[in-house]
Amino acid sequence: MKELIKNEPQFVCKPLDSYSELMLFLENPPPWRTLCKEMTPHSDYLIRNIEINNKDSWSLLRPENFCHFDPDLEDVKRYESKSLPKTLVCHDMANGYHDDSVIEGTSNFDAYTFYNWAGIDIFCYFSHHLITIPPVGWINVGHAHGVKVIGTIITEWADGITFWDQVLASETKYQDVASALVAIAKILKFDGYLLNVENKLLMFRAFFEACDGLFTNYSWTKEDVASSAALAGSRVTDLYVGIDVWGRNFFGGGQFNTQEAVKVVHAAGCSLAVFAPAWTHEMLSPEQFGTDSDPAPVAMGEDMDLYEKFVLRDRALWGSLWPFLNTRVPNQLPFQTSFCRGLGKKRFLYGEVLNPSPWYNLRHQQYQPNSAHGPHGYILTSLEGLATVHEEVHYKDKKGIIRMRSSFLKSRQELHSIRDMLPDTSSSRNMEPDSAAGAEEAAGADDASSGRDRAQSMMQASVSLKLGGADKLRFGLARVRGERPCLEPYLRDAFSGGASLRVNPSDELCAEHRTTRLLHCDWACEAALIFCVVTKQLDGFPEQSLNVKLCMRNAAGQELAVVLTGRDVAAGGALGAAAAGTRHVYPLRTASEAVLRRLRTYLLLSQPDFYVPVDNLFGWTVRYVQPPALPPGRPPARLTRCVPQVLRGGRAGGPHNVRQPAHCDGERRHPAGTLRSLPQA
Repeated sequence: MKELIKNEPQFVCKPLDSYSELMLFLENPPPWRTLCKEMTPHSDYLIRNIEINNKDSWSLLRPENFCHFDPDLEDVKRYESKSLPKTLVCHDMANGYHDDSVIEGTSNFDAYTFYNWAGIDIFCYFSHHLITIPPVGWINVGHAHGVKVIGTIITEWADGITFWDQVLASETKYQDVASALVAIAKILKFDGYLLNVENKLLMFRAFFEACDGLFTNYSWTKEDVASSAALAGSRVTDLYVGIDVWGRNFFGGGQFNTQEAVKVVHAAGCSLAVFAPAWTHEMLSPEQFGTDSDPAPVAMGEDMDLYEKFVLRDRALWGSLWPFLNTRVPNQLPFQTSFCRGLGKKRFLYGEVLNPSPWYNLRHQQYQPNSAHGPHGYILTSLEGLATVHEEVHYKDKKGIIRMRSSFLKSRQELHSIRDMLPDTSSSRNMEPDSAAGAEEAAGADDASSGRDRAQSMMQASVSLKLGGADKLRFGLARVRGERPCLEPYLRDAFSGGASLRVNPSDELCAEHRTTRLLHCDWACEAALIFCVVTKQLDGFPEQSLNVKLCMRNAAGQELAVVLTGRDVAAGGALGAAAAGTRHVYPLRTASEAVLRRLRTYLLLSQPDFYVPVDNLFGWTVRYVQPPALPPGRPPARLTRCVPQVLRGGRAGGPHNVRQPAHCDGERRHPAGTLRSLPQA
């Protein structure tokens, strides 16, 4: 990458390091400015994650699931966004401008990427250069998810003094600099700057009143947060309290203990400024720490590569923070996604391998699921407990095969049933030793380990080994082999981009665990909806199918659940009975059917970006589905809203790949894309 930066600077996003560079920028703006995209509007109403499961207490010892739920009982309230605290992510990773700065991308598929966009409001690209300009990939991906993206102005040490001497030499120079900064943001379509002046100031209120928000330091106490919130008064949500994920001189210690600090800020009603969450990736880099040993070991993860460790660490960190964030929901049609994270081991188009080489390019990241967090495949426990967690979770049978202890499985069933919404009142739970590693577990050995991957997706209790009070513990991460998240990026195969979304249903705990929430959404439609869902059955599971459930509501408040059935039926059974308010809708059957023929013609001529060919030679099944319109309610109300999207496996076990549901609003004839949703004319 260094050679590319040296020889072809026009293909690299760069910061500005001096007053002269700043003033010259407008004379010769970078050619990549034409690639920058405007913000995609999202709903003004958000979901408070802490209300989703109606719990009274949250703990790292009792991690919560957001991917599983009972769709017949859930009614999640929406709140106007301006009334809620916000979350800012300040991305500081080794001074910035790595693979993410290269316009054409790189071959380092395991470079850092961020995908928890639904839980944040502002993304700040941070470095220690004078003017940090966000690379185009971050601008575009953030805007696609409705997130503001800002750069950084930072002055430090002697160079900072020199800069301010130049800027403040006259009113004219000050105005010129301010105008140049505004012009840069407008040209590159990002949303402003974090101003970081590292000098002592006696009074902050004047600065607070002149800006959109204040980002505090990290060395605070509970009392500091309370007093700052009181001083902020009615602008308490404009007070962003610093959360250092690295945990340097920081309340709770950061890292996997970061939740402890977040709970304090959340209780005070302040906004969050999460600093350097790329710790989950940067800590894994031997180049950064000058050692060949693993600086951030994952217990029982010896056979994991760097990318797998990063994904597990990142899920554990953000899963612990998710209850205290708000979920932003898409509301624009047409909508499409392939769930690609902007990287891959290969590049695909319509299932065909276009390039067999690894790649990384944030500009190609697609819309991500916004409710997929659940503690699958990992344990957060004390650092001392990591040394013994293997024995508490696994044992070897007589053939030397590693299996999971029945007591550990039972603890998940008891503690993480979907119906179990009681608050956690215990300070610690001791796992009783499994003295009978023999008869009971050996009896089920053959069933537990058939030759193929059962892709279990089970709710997970943290193993607490006489840990005491959670706020006094230092947490570490352990992997649980054999468990998979309900939704995971699948890099081996894709319909387009570098990955598809692998769905891992499981009835191991309860039947509801076959139901996984894909998206909270708020799509309004004044005409018919057209969905295009592209799926693929994985080897070994030929009978598996995938249904997409839509929860819809019309302008009169009437509700209907529509299931887009992931399998074909005979012509006579095109529509199922409306049992319990649910309608089953089947795919438009074949290319010879008149309705599908007309639809394909319309898409090809009027919505070419949305169209997906029905025929596929690479095992992917393309289905177009047209749900029934809701009763309009009181005239002239014709507005229908699609609220959440839910995935449900047709069978109890076995994974399934999905590229997209896509949707489009027919009458408006917007171009749409890949999980596709289109309104039909």
